Amino acid sequence: LIEDFTEWLHKLVDVKKASRLRDLLHAFNSKVLPIAYPPKSREPLSLNLIEIKKNLQTERIFVVNGVDLLPAIWDKLEYFYRCEAGRLQVFYSDVHALLNQLQPKMIVVDEDVTEFNRVFVDAANSIGIRSLVVQHGLPGNPLGFVPLEATFIAVWGNYMKEVLLEWGVEQSKIIITGCPKYDSL
Repeated sequence: LIEDFTEWLHKLVDVKKASRLRDLLHAFNSKVLPIAYPPKSREPLSLNLIEIKKNLQTERIFVVNGVDLLPAIWDKLEYFYRCEAGRLQVFYSDVHALLNQLQPKMIVVDEDVTEFNRVFVDAANSIGIRSLVVQHGLPGNPLGFVPLEATFIAVWGNYMKEVLLEWGVEQSKIIITGCPKYDSL
């Protein structure tokens, strides 16, 4: 079972084994975390955990070589839905209202995969404000870069551009800018 789980994890992070990594991560995010794009409201989320669990079982997202891993991780997912979903919804709503009021031309973040930055990028996207991720480190793993939700990503050079293209990021989203740390040299 451990070997199967390890292989499944490798498929998530190894583009050569999962050529549709972006599609996989989008499917995973939209099915496992349906509040990733919460409603623009401060009304409490009505989460039917029985229905969510049933959908996850039906979609078989956590089935590896015929073994259903959902029972092993359901407690963590249930905790998220019960404790974090409402907080995340309020945070998204507040950020959405702030961006709507300020109407910046663009928001700039150092990544768009963590909860805080993803909320800003998603809220900006929903009201037509462009967003830019500025590369801040070397690419070691696609999970730190894809799926790219921001409008653009500023990268250090052609190598990073090629890596992102291989990982499924659209060419039109990649802008080569160089590394700001060394611009003064």
